[in-house]
Amino acid sequence: VSGASGTVNFEVSLDNVTWYELPCTPSLGGTAVVNTTAPGLWRASVAAYALVRCTITDIVAGSITVIGLGTTASI
Repeated sequence: VSGASGTVNFEVSLDNVTWYELPCTPSLGGTAVVNTTAPGLWRASVAAYALVRCTITDIVAGSITVIGLGTTASI
């Protein structure tokens, strides 16, 4: 979240119908969260899921960019 006011929600799904909250941990460590209003790098294990998405709510102004990167490395 940069230059905007809004909430990014982390979500996963098995079937693209039912979506679940995805706990994500800050890349430098800390407590897992299912959404954020702060800029940062987040990591999560999604091996059991078919789909990952971020929804954005409460955006007031500006823009929010979300970039996802996949890896086979364990976290």
